[in-house]
Amino acid sequence: MNIYWLGAALIAAAAILIGLNLTFSLKIKWHSNRLRDCADNSTAASFLKGIPSIWWIPNKPEFWTALKESYFIIYHNPSIDFDIKLDLYQLLTKKRVYGLRKPIRRKSIQLPS
Repeated sequence: MNIYWLGAALIAAAAILIGLNLTFSLKIKWHSNRLRDCADNSTAASFLKGIPSIWWIPNKPEFWTALKESYFIIYHNPSIDFDIKLDLYQLLTKKRVYGLRKPIRRKSIQLPS
């Protein structure tokens, strides 16, 4: 009898992991597509709030690439705050997304008149 319960528990655990993997992949796609449509401070902040709820990134190149592209959309947009860029960099490097450039706060140079 105990073997049957063990088998049922393994099947239930596998179903939960498959469900979580699907949920995380859909969250990544949804956030990255939303960011591609309209990249501004509020969208970048919601992207930054949504990514920590993803416990792991499904090991498929499309999800790693989507996160990387989303980061570079935010990185190259001058209207997005530096703090959001830095927080997103720290979060994605913690999630082991490689190939990201650390944002640098640039001082504006004023030409002598």
